Amino acid sequence: MTEAEKLALHLVGVHCDPMAIARPHDENVDQHQHEHRGPGTIRNHDPGWLGYDAAKVEAVLEEAEAVP
Repeated sequence: MTEAEKLALHLVGVHCDPMAIARPHDENVDQHQHEHRGPGTIRNHDPGWLGYDAAKVEAVLEEAEAVP
């Protein structure tokens, strides 16, 4: 799995950002940095950690599909 794929899945499954699947990698890098350094930052994990839970990824994507 590439770093780009890991980051996209991390953003979906941990940051609840379903659009990460469709964004280019460089934009996902910027988004992830913003999530950790911008206003209202994510502090529940180290910014260098790109783990994810496959079930959570699936749940976030299914929820996004259900939105009209």
